[in-house]
Amino acid sequence: PALLAQVSDPAGKPLRAEVEIEHDPAATGQGTGQIWAGSADNVPASTQANIAVPAGTLTDGWKVRWRARAVSATAASAWSDWQSFTVSLPKPTATGLTITPSKVVDGVTVSTTLTPTLQATLTHPAGQALRAEAEIEHDPAAPEGQGTGQIWTGAVDSVGSGTQASIAVPADKLVDGWKVRWRLRAVGEQAASAWSEWRQVTVDVTQSGEEPLAQTAGPVIRTDQSFTAAAWLRWSDKDGDYTVLEQKGIHQAPFRLGNTPDHGLVFTLTSADAADATVEGVVSDVEPPVGEWFHLAGVYDATAKSAWLYLNGNLVKTSPVSFTAWNADTAMTLGAEMRGDLDDVQLYQRPLSSEDLTALVAGTSATITQPTTESTRKAAGTAMAASSFNPDHLTLEDCYNTPTDPRHAALLARIQERVYASCTTFADLGVGGRLVGGSG
Repeated sequence: PALLAQVSDPAGKPLRAEVEIEHDPAATGQGTGQIWAGSADNVPASTQANIAVPAGTLTDGWKVRWRARAVSATAASAWSDWQSFTVSLPKPTATGLTITPSKVVDGVTVSTTLTPTLQATLTHPAGQALRAEAEIEHDPAAPEGQGTGQIWTGAVDSVGSGTQASIAVPADKLVDGWKVRWRLRAVGEQAASAWSEWRQVTVDVTQSGEEPLAQTAGPVIRTDQSFTAAAWLRWSDKDGDYTVLEQKGIHQAPFRLGNTPDHGLVFTLTSADAADATVEGVVSDVEPPVGEWFHLAGVYDATAKSAWLYLNGNLVKTSPVSFTAWNADTAMTLGAEMRGDLDDVQLYQRPLSSEDLTALVAGTSATITQPTTESTRKAAGTAMAASSFNPDHLTLEDCYNTPTDPRHAALLARIQERVYASCTTFADLGVGGRLVGGSG
């Protein structure tokens, strides 16, 4: 900064202006005593002296005080009273922190790779380019034996103000199963933002055999509207961390139907496609059956803002959902992160009733009450015409004789409210055959 002081002399002669800066005695942890002294010569009487503080003298955040006096050839004025100020430079910011690829499982951010990318949007008040700095350390809450302290630091330079910085974590820094935390800051020529808050991440790499059993060519339902998702399942592990169906965005899936080691069967929804999204819905604390087929269904009613979870046609639990659901316009994966058998997947763009779910389990889905709009009445007629279709004994002839064109099963099954994947093709799923009877 520049220090300004008005000087005057009764004789009207030029003067010398002297200033000094010292640490404010009230400040703690920054130092004590004088920091710097400076002056300006030949200042005309009754004018303002302007004395610039040199670069590197002060530090951002310091609390200091300064004073001035006028000096002539024969005398000097008393020092002025101390004037206090705080050094506070305009700070850059780092916002929108994310780690990718990642997902949120029961409120915990999970990285599915050992080499994730740390991202944030950097902004400078004057539009200057910035440096992004990041660091990763062992989570203090990690299990004993994992390690403690810093794991890695990284940075990227010349990040344009208002753009996203990406810092890739190198190989051999993280280990599958580790619980870590990371933070990031923006650094400018004169000042840096404060470090962000620590963000916890669990490293859980997707291993061979954990890939989805199948994937559709595009979205199957609108997840911001009411829907029902159901399937027959057979698992050998009641403590598996499984997702039956998933239509995922960049960071989140709008809903999860599956099982968690801590809470058993779940049907939950997320508030947004963000790593720190709120998760609400049914956390049942009910263990899944083991070694036998069971029917699991999740129902979301957008109007009632409620979620229901059914096991073998029986209501397990219902829970409110306070936020408005969002839509992921992406392909649907079946058997995502699931080891076991998957059969007879069914999706409806409406909330089925308890009676409807009982009918599904009994194998009488053709009797489910149909919607009454003109378009769905026509679709329902087609579905009833196909009611003799037996998904448990499928032949190639059945596929060709079914009223649904096999090339468009993913789209038309939703409209007709039939079993979702009765017949399909390589183009629809990326795998051969139908989705019923899959295992992994």
